Amino acid sequence: MLEGLKAALAAEEVQTDGRGFAAAVIVPLICRETEEEALIAAAGGVRINGSKDCGPESGEGLVGARSKGIDLLFELRSRNLRRSSGEVGFPGGLLEPGERPYEAALRELEEELGIGAKQVTLLGRLPRLFRRRNELVTPYVCHISGRFPLKVQSEEVAEVFTIPLAYLLAHPLNEARMIEERHLSRGFPHHLLPQGEWRSRSEYPTYYLEYQDKLIWGLTAEIVRRLLVLLNPPDKAARPAGEP
Repeated sequence: MLEGLKAALAAEEVQTDGRGFAAAVIVPLICRETEEEALIAAAGGVRINGSKDCGPESGEGLVGARSKGIDLLFELRSRNLRRSSGEVGFPGGLLEPGERPYEAALRELEEELGIGAKQVTLLGRLPRLFRRRNELVTPYVCHISGRFPLKVQSEEVAEVFTIPLAYLLAHPLNEARMIEERHLSRGFPHHLLPQGEWRSRSEYPTYYLEYQDKLIWGLTAEIVRRLLVLLNPPDKAARPAGEP
C-alpha cells in the first residue's frame, strides 16, 4: 500500500509540473519609443494605442498625439462568455492536454489577438496565483515588439485597450475588503456540533483601479499590483527625493 501511495504521489508531482497549472496569461508590454502615438478605432469597438515602432499596424481612424513610454495591454472579455464575462483581463486561458503554461499563454495570445510568438519576448514570470475553482494561474510578463495587425477574436474579446505604465505607477491601486461568509448545509448533522451550528467569516484585501470607463479588479488587479511592486519596490518609493 505504501509503495502504491508513493507512486501515486510521484504522479501527482509530475502532473503539477505540467497540466496542473490550470491556466496561464500573457501580461503584454507595448513600447512607444517614438514621439508619435495613435489611437486606432477598429471595427468591433477595439481601441488600442500604437506607434511607428510598436503597436498595431496603422489604419483608418488614426489620431495623432505626442507621448513616450510603455503601455500595458488589457482585454475586455465578451459578455457572452460563461467565465468572467464583461470583465477586464489579460490574454490567456486554460491549458490543453500536454501543454506547458507558457505554450498555452502564447497560443491564447495568438488566438485572441492574432499576435504570433515571434513578436513576443519573455521578460519573466510573476508568482503563480490561485483563483476560485482551484485554478492556478501563471502570469508571464512579455514585451510585444514590432508592428502587428490586431486580429481580435470577437467571440471572446469585446475590446482591447492600453494603459500607460507611467499612469499605473503614479496612481496606486485602491484597496477594498473581500468578505466571505460560510455555513453548513441543511443535510449536515448540526445537532452533533457543540454549539448546534457552524459559521465562519473571513476578510482579506482585494485591489481595484478605475480607468476611464473600465474597472480593473480581482486577479487582474493583483497581477498589476505585483508587477508595479517589482518596478517600484516599497523601499525605493520610501526614499527621500534625491537620495540614491
